[in-house]
Amino acid sequence: MRLAVTIVLLLGVAAFCDIPVFQDPVQINCAGEPITQIFGHLNPWMGDWNADGKPDLILGCFVGYANSEFANVALYENESDTDIPVFNTFEWMQGDGEYIAMEAG
Repeated sequence: MRLAVTIVLLLGVAAFCDIPVFQDPVQINCAGEPITQIFGHLNPWMGDWNADGKPDLILGCFVGYANSEFANVALYENESDTDIPVFNTFEWMQGDGEYIAMEAG
């Protein structure tokens, strides 16, 4: 009886859950070249970092160790005047003169 009630409850909840629908992926470029990383993984976040009303790209680049060029956080400021972001340069983000780094653990 308990199993039957559990199954009915799960089916009832599942009936009200929407299946996620994702858009096709797009390549993000900087100065006309794809933003890529040969190893490790990237952690992107889009948000208006500089309060200019346009979404900027903050990209955490992690390869397993901190305070290296490839374990830091990059800021790509949006230079577009349209709804389609345009990134032409990036800078490694710093706080108090130190690179902002991603650490494991």
